[in-house]
Amino acid sequence: MTHGVISSWFDVYTHIYSKTNNNTLSIGAYLPNRPDLMYATEWQGWDEFLGLIRSYNETRYMVQHVLKLHSRLTYEVFIYENPKRAELLRIPALPWIVYENKGWIDDEHFFGCISINDRMMNESLDLS
Repeated sequence: MTHGVISSWFDVYTHIYSKTNNNTLSIGAYLPNRPDLMYATEWQGWDEFLGLIRSYNETRYMVQHVLKLHSRLTYEVFIYENPKRAELLRIPALPWIVYENKGWIDDEHFFGCISINDRMMNESLDLS
């Protein structure tokens, strides 16, 4: 588990196992043995069921093409104003920390935009 984020089924298993008495696996009376069968018509996969954070590339695609957020500021405002929606979309509040060693390059890559410094440099070179 990184920064309090459950990132795999193994993290879930380890978390549940460590919280039980006598280190025996007990997941409670209300969790079905096979949720994939019990909720078959609605089933979208284990990551969705467990609420795991999306991968870097999935989140990056969602931010750029679905949510159309193109800067850290617009992302932070979205997270602040829509915390429940962000949770349901399974995107992290601080992607630059969560994905630090999992694909993060920089804001420009994640948000799909040119930095202000690069834009100013391009405009100053435009001689037309």
